Amino acid sequence: MEDNKAVNKLIDALESNDAKITFGLQTWQIEVIEKELERFGNREINAKYVKYIWEKLGKELAWCPFTLALYYFEYIDNKNKI
Repeated sequence: MEDNKAVNKLIDALESNDAKITFGLQTWQIEVIEKELERFGNREINAKYVKYIWEKLGKELAWCPFTLALYYFEYIDNKNKI
C-alpha cells in the first residue's frame, strides 16, 4: 500500500499546482511531425519509414524516437478508421 500513498501524494501535488499531465501526442507535436514529413515530399522512400527522421524528431520533441514513431503510426491508424 506504500505505492498508493506515493502516487496519491504525487497526484495531490500536481493538482495543487494546476499541473497537467497528458499522454500521447499533442496536436502541436503532430503538426511538427507532419511538417517534417511533408518537407521530404514525394521521394523514392517514404519519410515515415526513415530512421533518421524519427531520431531528428525525437530530439526536437524530447521523445524516444521509436516511441514517437509508434504513437504517430497509432494516430494515423485511428485517423484512418474514422
